[in-house]
Amino acid sequence: MSQLNFFMLADDEHEFVEFLRSPEDTHILPGRFFTSPTPAPVRVLPAVSRLREVTLLNATLVPTSRWVARGEGRYAGKYVFDSLRAPSIEFSRSRMKKGVLLPGRIYAKIGWLEPKVDNRVFRSWYSAIERWLKKSYVKHDGLWWFGPEARAWSLAGGRVAYGDDPSRARIGGLGRAKRSS
Repeated sequence: MSQLNFFMLADDEHEFVEFLRSPEDTHILPGRFFTSPTPAPVRVLPAVSRLREVTLLNATLVPTSRWVARGEGRYAGKYVFDSLRAPSIEFSRSRMKKGVLLPGRIYAKIGWLEPKVDNRVFRSWYSAIERWLKKSYVKHDGLWWFGPEARAWSLAGGRVAYGDDPSRARIGGLGRAKRSS
């Protein structure tokens, strides 16, 4: 399992998506569950308020139906890429909730592909995406990465949730508390 947690605002995400599109080895799929086993990639993501989850699929490893599983419960009748057998990355987008920026992340299970040689391509692809984020973002508190816009916003007093659920997460930011005189 590999994952990276980050905070992005609109400009940060736009630059990230531009990076994903540049080598043309990534299909950007809107959502995690699909009405078709072969969803169409997009070039632009809708507003985060309309779409929180994105699937990144390695375009050099030819997608096949054996990578697709059926959703269950409220996702019955939908298709999802098998996280163990598909060269896919879950991309959860950062978003605002009541003035607090919630974290996003990229997440993948690497090492389970067949044929085994595909794992090397998958790992290299995931690592290139992770490397870009780490070179472009600033690390804070050991495991949180801030995009340039999110960092400037937080330094100016913007609040972030260090965890997915703001009711249980530590709320803070990068800005210094103002002292009263």
